[in-house]
Amino acid sequence: RYQHLAKLRTPMLIFQGVKDQYGGSEVLEKYPLSPMVQVELVDTDHHFEIEHDRLQVIANKIQNIIESPTTES
Repeated sequence: RYQHLAKLRTPMLIFQGVKDQYGGSEVLEKYPLSPMVQVELVDTDHHFEIEHDRLQVIANKIQNIIESPTTES
């Protein structure tokens, strides 16, 4: 499920819950990721239940990725 992430040429932002039973913080060491992949670890589980203020921070980061020019060749 992560194999395609090693070859990405467009920016990708992944929010990963550190307590997610399907991933957790070990995804950074466990899976090869393209330099275009940015992983943000969030103190939550697979259901991604977090406070509204933290959701706004995440929304801002997503907006920045959307507005960033791609470096795809």
